[in-house]
Amino acid sequence: MQVNMPFIRSNLFILRDICPADYLDYFEVGKDFETTKYLTWGPLTKPIEAMWLIENINMIRPIEGLPIGYAIVDPRTNKMIGTIDFHTYYSGQNAAEIGFCLHKNYWNRGIISKALRQMIIVGFEHLKLDKIIVGHVRENIGCRNVVLKNDFRYERVVINGFKDKESDTYKDIIYYSIYRYEYERGILKWQ
Repeated sequence: MQVNMPFIRSNLFILRDICPADYLDYFEVGKDFETTKYLTWGPLTKPIEAMWLIENINMIRPIEGLPIGYAIVDPRTNKMIGTIDFHTYYSGQNAAEIGFCLHKNYWNRGIISKALRQMIIVGFEHLKLDKIIVGHVRENIGCRNVVLKNDFRYERVVINGFKDKESDTYKDIIYYSIYRYEYERGILKWQ
């Protein structure tokens, strides 16, 4: 898979590669329990943990054949306010899975929904993927709404696929996908 990603600018956000200089902003995003509740990482307790994530997850992705991942940046302040990335590649399907998080002060502004649309475009046009996948914990209604708003279709559920940090119980993960032919035929409502 192509590892270089295009720079994207809109009136709501900038998407650019995450870099080590983002670690303090990454910490601000990741230190909040509510923001990271349904993620496999976090909440962060020290800025050094954010640096570790960047250096040991994002920066080594190109070695694994994946893009580094995007920092979602507020164009007014040039501050990183979240991340969105292709975190897993399934070579047998030429598919990649998207993950995202956004500082809670920026929720409900359409930022993630529009960033996800940009990732769909990048995934099919730049990375030449055949399928894009998004998963969320069943209880994460906000994520579900973003996924459905962007025309992803239900694919499967993984029972007890996520260990909840708060209750120490396991939760189901629901997966959705969009295929290249759906995108190319222009049948996505937002196109």
